[in-house]
Amino acid sequence: MPTAKFFTSPYIPFLPLVSAVSWGGMLIALLVCWSVQGKPIYSWMDHYSNPVYISDIGATNLQPVFISFVCLSCLVHFFSVGCMLYLRIFYQGVQRDVKWVGIVGLVFLGISQIGITCVSCFNTHIFQHVHAAFLAIFIVGMFIALVFQVTELCLLSAQLKKQDQELNWHKNRYNVLGSLKVIFLVFAVIFAICFGSISSNKERSIVTRFEWILSFWYCFLFPIYSLEYYWLLKYDIKIMQDCGRIDSPDIGSEIKSS
Repeated sequence: MPTAKFFTSPYIPFLPLVSAVSWGGMLIALLVCWSVQGKPIYSWMDHYSNPVYISDIGATNLQPVFISFVCLSCLVHFFSVGCMLYLRIFYQGVQRDVKWVGIVGLVFLGISQIGITCVSCFNTHIFQHVHAAFLAIFIVGMFIALVFQVTELCLLSAQLKKQDQELNWHKNRYNVLGSLKVIFLVFAVIFAICFGSISSNKERSIVTRFEWILSFWYCFLFPIYSLEYYWLLKYDIKIMQDCGRIDSPDIGSEIKSS
């Protein structure tokens, strides 16, 4: 079995924040560049909007920036969630249903990340329909992945409750994490509906603003992952060490001191 020393580093819970910085920094960079250029309406656009779609800016000479930051965000996002699932399956000793719910969620997360990567690669200027198709794959894939992640946390919450019958709801870390992800998902769905349901050209600026809001809102998912990873190491590391499942005796003390 692979060593868990790397996955339990006291610094790795901050890894999802790299995705947040990468994604948010990309959005800010694209918006600033578009503003500095005089807020142009590109030749392939058939309507006026302020701001323009993210994909329209990403279809210009800024596409390499778009692709680079999206790829970095996706890789770190998938790797972070994969690390947590790896620890839960091989070291925390979760039940089989939790294991498979987590695996299915990771698969859909991977599909969504491939989708958004392809969105950045197939620009809306030349590959409009392909671009739109991959955007739909990203949105649907992320929704399903988050549903499975919330389900996984619900199962872990029930498992923890069995271990401690007197544990209050708000002191159950999985309830807190699940609630945060549900709140994130509810607002994301609202923004996505507003983004997709307004089709009038007169209201195009409203549509694009909801796209930008939804995209910036995506950044708030990553701190939740960081908290989830931190609590995984802080509260479950002792169980892992007591069972002899981790080959580094100093990890627990490093976590407690951090």
